[in-house]
Amino acid sequence: MNEKIVNYIKNNQLTKNDKRIAEYFLENERELFFFNAKEIAKRLGISDTSVIRFVKKLGFKSFSEYKNALDNEMKKKVLTPSEKLSVNLEILNNKELESIFKKNIESQLNMIMSNEIVSKAKEIVKTILNSDKKYIIGFKSTSGHASFLGLRIGFLLENVKSYPSNSSELMKDLMDLNSRDCIVLLAFPKYSKIYELIVEKASEVGAKIIVITDKKTSKLIDSATISIVLNIKGLSYFNSLIPLQILIEYLLTYLSSNATPRMKERLEAVDMLLNKNL
Repeated sequence: MNEKIVNYIKNNQLTKNDKRIAEYFLENERELFFFNAKEIAKRLGISDTSVIRFVKKLGFKSFSEYKNALDNEMKKKVLTPSEKLSVNLEILNNKELESIFKKNIESQLNMIMSNEIVSKAKEIVKTILNSDKKYIIGFKSTSGHASFLGLRIGFLLENVKSYPSNSSELMKDLMDLNSRDCIVLLAFPKYSKIYELIVEKASEVGAKIIVITDKKTSKLIDSATISIVLNIKGLSYFNSLIPLQILIEYLLTYLSSNATPRMKERLEAVDMLLNKNL
């Protein structure tokens, strides 16, 4: 995206405002995700119309479209933790770091609560409720989330198993998978090659496949019954898993709102056992 701006600067006569906007975009590429056109205009002491006009000159219909294109471009770059840290140094050294951090969290929350993701989340809950066996799978960076989600669903529903690691038990249990079952796959970096085998097996028997990942280009999405793509871009050397946690908590909350008397009885029984185990 920077190259596009540089080429525009080389080949066009820029106004004073265009120069200021171009320089800001080039120097603060990562920060652009956390501010809208009006907020950037305020920082530069110009009108938001000037910012919108500039991105249109670059070939985009709106500032949001420009940010989406920038986001897609950066997702294609696979960076090591040290490279991520280097890229984010400007943000980390910014005097308004706390404000940027807060806006990042707000942006992640707004993403999860968008109509598209909320609608898909409700479909996921419906699929889980209508399935016999539920396999909750997530390795490496998502292992804790897989355990958390599987455990909490299991408080309300029978036949729920979570797999926080690639194990012989998972391979064994996959042999019993059938068309009345579903798998929930949390596929984030670092990706496991076994995910593709799991999806292949589920597809063969007609099981429902729910994929939650961070890339629209993921091969797993092609076979998914329902898929959700989350933006896990972090502000430091690590990815942010806050969007996944927010989504999981919304799934569990929506599941709770659909609790039947039998599910409530199960929760009470589980709670009683837990109290006896203290």
